[in-house]
Amino acid sequence: LKFLIFISLGFGTYIVFFCLMAQTNYWTFFYGGQILTIISTVYSVAEMVGSFLIMPIEKKFSARFFGTGFLLISAVSLIVIIPMKYIQNMTAKLIVTMVPVFLCGIASSMNYPVLIAMSSKLDSSLASALQIGSGVCAITFQLLEDFISLLVPEVEDKKIYERNLILNAAIYYTIAVLVLISCFLLLLQTEKLFPLCKILSAKNQQILDEETMKLLGEDVKCEDSTFQKSKDPKPQTQISVTKNQTELLNKEIIKVCKTNEEVNSINQENKPELLSGELNGDVTKPKKTVLERIWFFGLSTAISQLLYGMFFPLFVIQVPHWHLVESEGKRTNDLLNLVVLTVNIFCDFFGRVLASFSFVRKIKISVTISICYLRIGLAVLFVLFNFPQYDGSTRPVICSDFLFYSMLILFSTSMAYIQTCGFMRYQELLDTEAEKTRGSYIMNLFMQTGLFVGAISTIGLMRLFKSE
Repeated sequence: LKFLIFISLGFGTYIVFFCLMAQTNYWTFFYGGQILTIISTVYSVAEMVGSFLIMPIEKKFSARFFGTGFLLISAVSLIVIIPMKYIQNMTAKLIVTMVPVFLCGIASSMNYPVLIAMSSKLDSSLASALQIGSGVCAITFQLLEDFISLLVPEVEDKKIYERNLILNAAIYYTIAVLVLISCFLLLLQTEKLFPLCKILSAKNQQILDEETMKLLGEDVKCEDSTFQKSKDPKPQTQISVTKNQTELLNKEIIKVCKTNEEVNSINQENKPELLSGELNGDVTKPKKTVLERIWFFGLSTAISQLLYGMFFPLFVIQVPHWHLVESEGKRTNDLLNLVVLTVNIFCDFFGRVLASFSFVRKIKISVTISICYLRIGLAVLFVLFNFPQYDGSTRPVICSDFLFYSMLILFSTSMAYIQTCGFMRYQELLDTEAEKTRGSYIMNLFMQTGLFVGAISTIGLMRLFKSE
């Protein structure tokens, strides 16, 4: 049940981004140029800003607060985006449209680590459920876009085609808003079903801790009072209620403790020696900070996201399809672009699922580092797939559709695997729930930093394809 719940919550985490990026024909028709790359860049910059903003305020607000903000900002932004296409001045239209995109990126980046923190309070494997849910969302919207593109092909009458694009976008955004509302209601229900996963503000957490200590203290007094006879029935009624509350609380605590013990026992052997233990003989070493213990997971995630942001979709979409070149003299077409995007989405989903398998979780941490090096090699190959640029006579270094799709599969799968693995396994190196919560924000900061640097790099790399 928990796994399914967090898959559903994960479905809504990046639904706005997937919804925007899936509208390929809409954006290119009304905005032209490299609009999808611009949207991706603005969204990445916004996520970077959001990951910094949440660090100083994470203890001041609850998960419900961040969830409410995410819902309101995302819903309002999706509603106002379509009317913005009627702005006549192209520069003004582009700038104004990027405002809601930017706000959605901030809201998403502040909401996602809160969900990771909630999952870490119950079971580290639930982080993979959030990742899988996000992958399912990407697949759903990409397949929906493929289906609509086949049903609504480009027509000669621009007015009819424009109307179809607007209707298509309106349907997309309405579905997204409904999903966001459903996810928010599910978040509220999750807090009721599993009270220990609640992320409260520091003030409310302190109040809860004080009330818990009072309940436990009253329970001890109640046990002592059973040895004394009392004629007053009122204290007995109060004792019964107190015991029930304490028993429920203790049961929840025992469940989580057992879960954490099982996870720790499975992964204890894989902990690096330099990260385990804080004692050395009779001398007590200073306890390492959360950042010092999980930095390599964060760095591997950042490098992976940096490469993804730099090369997808800019380099990947620009690769010529050689069977089409030889048969029709064209580099690519809309259908093949959709095929590339669909392959990327499915491989992304497979990488998220792969990281959740129990045997994969036992793989040594050094394997993750090796996969990062593999991705650097794959990035170099994508450069060779594109340059020298094809102009009818000059051809790139590598001209093979089979190699291109093989590298695309490895590139997309490895990115999702590293990201999911990082958000799951960092928890094995931390001891307390507070450390795991803090770690979720640090991991999110690393991930968004990688995406930010990759997105900024893309702005410069776009000039390489200016002659296209």
